[in-house]
Amino acid sequence: DAKYKAYLEKPVESIRMCIGRVDTNCVKHTFKKKYKSAKELFTSGYIRDTTVDRDGILATFGPAAGSFQDCPMQRPGFNIECNDGNKARWGFCLNCASQGCQNDDSNDADAAIGIGIAGQATDTELGGGWTAYFASGKGTCSANSKTFKSVWLWVSSGKTSKPAQDVALAGDFASIAHGDEDKFLKECSAALAPAKCVKVVPRAVQFLVTVTAPGEKTLERTVNKVFNAGLGLKSLGHVEPVLLECEGSLAKGGSTKYWACDNQPLDKCDATYTQTPTGEYYQCGVSGPNCLGTGPACTAPR
Repeated sequence: DAKYKAYLEKPVESIRMCIGRVDTNCVKHTFKKKYKSAKELFTSGYIRDTTVDRDGILATFGPAAGSFQDCPMQRPGFNIECNDGNKARWGFCLNCASQGCQNDDSNDADAAIGIGIAGQATDTELGGGWTAYFASGKGTCSANSKTFKSVWLWVSSGKTSKPAQDVALAGDFASIAHGDEDKFLKECSAALAPAKCVKVVPRAVQFLVTVTAPGEKTLERTVNKVFNAGLGLKSLGHVEPVLLECEGSLAKGGSTKYWACDNQPLDKCDATYTQTPTGEYYQCGVSGPNCLGTGPACTAPR
């Protein structure tokens, strides 16, 4: 039930909830309008939205097939309040499995599924899951199925961060930059403009520089330039690139064997690398809530 600073400040254009794990088993919803924050969204009163993914919610939360009423959603959307005290911040209501479909907003309701829920004959509010009457079993109407689910909630403002990639350079950073990281980043950015050098991570005999750019193609051209010609700095001299050996195992899964980082769980992300359609290898890395091919470029382990 933790709420972070982003809850109060980050604009919301789409929202995602992941059930049971932080980054998989998720269902996503995109709004017709942008909200100033999650707080504004969840304090705006009932937001009726029939595009809520009923099947996605059922699949990710996982009530047993046949245990609940197979009917259209009642009062689907956000900040829903149905009859008999059934509520959800995001979700929908239903009746007992033994009853017929009652889909109008004014009809009887017995249960709710989603996040921020409360329900008839349910002795406590739940952060996520379904209430007591929701999945009592085929042909039954018993308050026996209250189920709690751990849910991670993500929001997106619709804006994407600039693409970024790590580049490995040879040498001892302390000797090259004389301990002046700000100066190095400034000269590095000037050499690679319009790309920008934003971070340095020193290692034993080389160091990593994180490079961002206005677009993917600009970033690709910039990184290729460094790989082929090194990095020429105004006062700090020339630095040669290094191609490191990839760490961990080749990322697998999804519909393609290429750029497969995003199919990896976050806890295994840093221990995997991916292959591009043209045969190059890149180290995977955690970026926000995602596992991406952040680099640096590397050679496949022998």
